[in-house]
Amino acid sequence: LFCIDRKGRNVKNYPIALPDSTSNALALLDYDKNKNYRILIGTASGRILMYDAKGRKVSGWKFPKVRSEINEQIKHIKIGKKDYIFATTANGSILLVDRKGKSRYKVKENIVEKSGPSFIYTGKNIQESGIFYIDTLGQVIKLPFNGKKDFLPIKGEKGDELFVKYFKTQNKYGFIVFNEFKVSASSIDGSQLFRVIPVNRLESAPGLYRVNNENWIGYTDAEEKQGYLLNFKGELYQGFPVKGISPFSIRDINKDGTLEMIIADETGGVIVYTLME
Repeated sequence: LFCIDRKGRNVKNYPIALPDSTSNALALLDYDKNKNYRILIGTASGRILMYDAKGRKVSGWKFPKVRSEINEQIKHIKIGKKDYIFATTANGSILLVDRKGKSRYKVKENIVEKSGPSFIYTGKNIQESGIFYIDTLGQVIKLPFNGKKDFLPIKGEKGDELFVKYFKTQNKYGFIVFNEFKVSASSIDGSQLFRVIPVNRLESAPGLYRVNNENWIGYTDAEEKQGYLLNFKGELYQGFPVKGISPFSIRDINKDGTLEMIIADETGGVIVYTLME
């Protein structure tokens, strides 16, 4: 586990040799938005490790080891005053535990057929919350934590992957189903958001963005080594495509109202593009 400063130097106490192997990204949590960070890592042997920002194991964390691999990045849910730490296992179990690692809510349904990550939606309480995911046959599923699976009218092909984005200003979800060669997007009712986009080679998940009060889809074509940003009419954003080989992010880096796109290039460097209105 590495932590480096702005000059590329290891922070004190890092790197940390983990006691177990993992293929998951770490989760960085800040329960109360007070910079009291917690680092959580799910492992291949069914453990969830927790460290503080200084690289020390958190003594109050007592998560009991489970029998199956933690198979995706840990997530945090906050509903009212209650925190839930969410994890899934390779044998299909959903875990919802509190800040100390103790089970807080039991989910009866098994999701062993899940392919890729889960996408959490929240309601007024944990019973009205749940996840979206795609199964190994390409079917998109909604699973309330207190109920049964609902097969949405969104279906891809065997081996397809899923990305879900909630548009707060429009109070709706967008569902991207993709594979190496194409990208499609639908609303929760199955209606198509735009025509299927053919891609030469897609190696990472596309993203949905809200730019200039309009919805856009962004992705990187690994064969062309270019990043694309299109609106739902299929029109390219001004200045696109741009050079790059990695997934990209769009954010207001300087907090001045101007959006920048950040993408890696072939040399291992990072390129920042300013998005013009």
